[in-house]
Amino acid sequence: MSTPPAPSSPPSGAPAPAVDLDRYRTLRRRGTAIARSFRLAEADVEDVVQDALVRMLRVPTDGDGAPRRYESYFDSTVRHLCIDLLRKRGRETELPEPDEMPGQSRSERHEQRILVRQVLAAMPASARSILVKSHIEGRSLSEISGELGISSNACSAMLYRARRAFRDRYVRSHVLPTDDERCAAVRALMVDTALSTSSEHEVVVRNHRRSCEDCESQYAFLLTARSAAASALAPGALAALTAGGFLAFLGIGGVVATARRRVGSSRVRPRWRPSRSWPSPPRSP
Repeated sequence: MSTPPAPSSPPSGAPAPAVDLDRYRTLRRRGTAIARSFRLAEADVEDVVQDALVRMLRVPTDGDGAPRRYESYFDSTVRHLCIDLLRKRGRETELPEPDEMPGQSRSERHEQRILVRQVLAAMPASARSILVKSHIEGRSLSEISGELGISSNACSAMLYRARRAFRDRYVRSHVLPTDDERCAAVRALMVDTALSTSSEHEVVVRNHRRSCEDCESQYAFLLTARSAAASALAPGALAALTAGGFLAFLGIGGVVATARRRVGSSRVRPRWRPSRSWPSPPRSP
């Protein structure tokens, strides 16, 4: 079967963007592997990947408008299109298990570590400090509350707010800017909707997604980011993602050494396994 030609942008008054053929080939190979993991017919695989590539032509590859993780945005777009296709055909039970999906590449794992560090560095000192004590040093709530001189309930509330702030910042960093004013207004509401199923903006966001495939892909990307943020907050994960002197740069001395000593002791043994669940993209009308 011959390889379909590189996608072209939809007709418009603006000149067509230049296609990076190396990136195009890389994305096509990865998109094909993802689509095949959904056990689609080869013709459907080609259609899904081609649709995803055409959508990516409308996404900036550099500058402020580019996704922090361009390949991850493409992956989430392919997954969303595959799931949507299976739903339309009544084949939702055929969705693959998470461990059957292609894993992150080395560059994607590196980009995730960078993003986690950036999110932590941008958090208020008090929120970052309690996350470090709990998720990296491995301290218990009673230990942290004793050090801070507050009750265990107050400490638990502080940790809850810090975790929520981390998730919010992490997911919000995946919102892509757009020149369309209406899309920009809706994307400003998408983070709350992606993080909470009871968001007051859910109806507005859902109605807009029905008529805008770019914002539909954006929302699916935010759901993927929400899952990644939750995985980063799993026991032991944050310590692994921030290893290598990052905390010393923030002025938090001795944290890494303390965490390593505690991991080797019988007192605290953080164990992290990747979550076997991943969010379902939004349903199409």
